[in-house]
Amino acid sequence: MVCDAGQEVTVPERWSFIWENTPGDRAYLLLDGQASVLVGGEQIAELGPGDLVGEVALRSRRLRTAAVTATTPLTLLSFTKERFDDLYRRVPAFRDAVDTSVAARTGDTAASS
Repeated sequence: MVCDAGQEVTVPERWSFIWENTPGDRAYLLLDGQASVLVGGEQIAELGPGDLVGEVALRSRRLRTAAVTATTPLTLLSFTKERFDDLYRRVPAFRDAVDTSVAARTGDTAASS
């Protein structure tokens, strides 16, 4: 169900697909490859297969908190805000995973309200 809701996309190495301080319009699930998370140009995390990115801006209704750049070629599932919100409403396991991720990345346990 989750995979069917997303569109598979590829991102070349060294390409930024999320930019800090921009509106969130999509979230991505990494299927293959590695990505770097940057805040103020400094790397704060590495991401790999199974990691979700872009969810903080969508759930918290704020600007993107970081930039994300491919460190290897990537294969991603891209979710529009509408599809993401639909999955969040209908799939309890997806909602739980998103809430856990948002809380871990922001310290905001109220993001799910």
